Amino acid sequence: MLKYKKLQHFYLSRYYYSRQVTAGLAKKIKRYGMDLYEKLAKEYAKKIFGFAYSKTKNFHDAEDLSQDIILALYDKGEELAEIENMDAYIWRVSNYTWSNFLRKNKPMWNTLENAEAYVFARDSQNVEEDYIKKDLCERMRREVMYLSKMRRDITVMYYYENKSGAEIAEILGIPAATVRWHMGETKKLLKERIDMTDTIYTPKKLQIFFSGNANDMSLAGLRNDLLTQNICIVCGKKALTVEEMAAEMGMNAAFIENKLDALLYMNYLEKVGANKYKTTFFIKDAAFVAARKRFEMENLPPLAYAIYKAIKNHLEEIKAIGFLGADISEDALMWTLTTRVAHDYSILPEFCVPFNRTTPMRGDGSRHWIKASYSMGDIKEELLKESKELWDHVRLAGGKAGAHSSANGVCFQQFDPPVLCTRNITSSKDIVNLKRIYTIIKDGCEISEHDREIIAIMVCEGYVRMRGGRPEMSLPFMSKEEYARFCDITKVILSEVIAEVGIDIGKRYTEYIKKYIPEYLSDVERDYQAAEFYEPNAFAYVLYKEGLLHDISEDEKKSVCSIAWEN
Repeated sequence: MLKYKKLQHFYLSRYYYSRQVTAGLAKKIKRYGMDLYEKLAKEYAKKIFGFAYSKTKNFHDAEDLSQDIILALYDKGEELAEIENMDAYIWRVSNYTWSNFLRKNKPMWNTLENAEAYVFARDSQNVEEDYIKKDLCERMRREVMYLSKMRRDITVMYYYENKSGAEIAEILGIPAATVRWHMGETKKLLKERIDMTDTIYTPKKLQIFFSGNANDMSLAGLRNDLLTQNICIVCGKKALTVEEMAAEMGMNAAFIENKLDALLYMNYLEKVGANKYKTTFFIKDAAFVAARKRFEMENLPPLAYAIYKAIKNHLEEIKAIGFLGADISEDALMWTLTTRVAHDYSILPEFCVPFNRTTPMRGDGSRHWIKASYSMGDIKEELLKESKELWDHVRLAGGKAGAHSSANGVCFQQFDPPVLCTRNITSSKDIVNLKRIYTIIKDGCEISEHDREIIAIMVCEGYVRMRGGRPEMSLPFMSKEEYARFCDITKVILSEVIAEVGIDIGKRYTEYIKKYIPEYLSDVERDYQAAEFYEPNAFAYVLYKEGLLHDISEDEKKSVCSIAWEN
């Protein structure tokens, strides 16, 4: 899509009209108008570029060929209006233009000097044969780019720069025998790769979270860099060399090498043997996600109902604490309390299977586990094959949960049930602003102009509402003493839940999920994945689906399932 948009933009740019169009064609544009040209570009640019790319196998050549085809079509002028089957006509023009393109760009020679297996003809009347040879040469160059830096340097110096093995050894500071070994391995690898049928690698997007503490929220690019994510994907099931990664992804090895140091430093990749790399964390695929969510669908309802009932029994007692935000709508407050109590239940020591593994140490001194899964788009089709109910549960019962932020003596905890909302984690600046408004409300302070600006921002973001010219909290915000009383009540709620339904779900999950955790993972990672069962938002989704938790307003969704307290 990106290439298509770039091409279409190029077609319609004024630079193209003014600099690239021939004088004769410019007259025809003036005669027939821009509408025809724009119609061709907008309606057929994607198909034409697809045809051009399928023939040239090269983006830049495909752009050139696409331009020639568009211009050839436009050159027909008024004739186009009389054509009944435009698709068939464009196909004929495209093929004719392709033949002309081949002849115009026929190479005088195309060779990799001294590469004895690849010597090409200088000139030939057989344009197709010449193009096949050109294509073979391009593939050879491409495969060289997939090589690791050492092998790439040796290949370029030997075949392109005519250096001897001894000269290469001296330049690289390695024994001549090592150079000869690399050359032999490279020849075998190139022959295998060139003889293989190309497959197109489709990059995948991962959802990345972490459990523990992290100094770098980007996790060395793991959360937001597509190439970094796909390196971890292709090295997930087995250790690969740089050459194997590059060939798998169709990516220049140099780009991959640039990412490896950071991944190794953070222990997201590990080195296996002399030159292979293996991902250290598990990437949850559709099969694993389906198994986990089936377990939730079958086992969470009794727990969710028990939590809901216990909260209802103590709701007035919680409100009576008198914290700011206790007067928000009961529907919004029930969402907030449900996710918080489900969180507290899920982290009880009795809930969790004993897990004696130390959280992995990262290169920057932080300690955290990586929680990775394929994006919803990549697993949707497979999950829908099983059932729409399962897909809905996957889509709506996950999300961020228990996210902690703190600033200015305030803790902020946030849950984002996807059935209601998807939000950014509350920033330190927002917490500081919220604390100022908390102080204004508690102490009855006069509102300065600066305060008005802060209040306006927080109202817009949904944390605060206005009544009678004064701000009010749209979420529970508790003093240190109020929070202690709140925690005492939630402990009573948890004891009632445990008395009714027990607390063995964590152990049952571990026994159930073990068979879905791949053997290729390390024992440490397998143990973590088997013990890691934490989905507070799923409890809320179960109750919502059963009609016990209700829809809330769009303004309420901005701050629902969030609690702030002084520490």
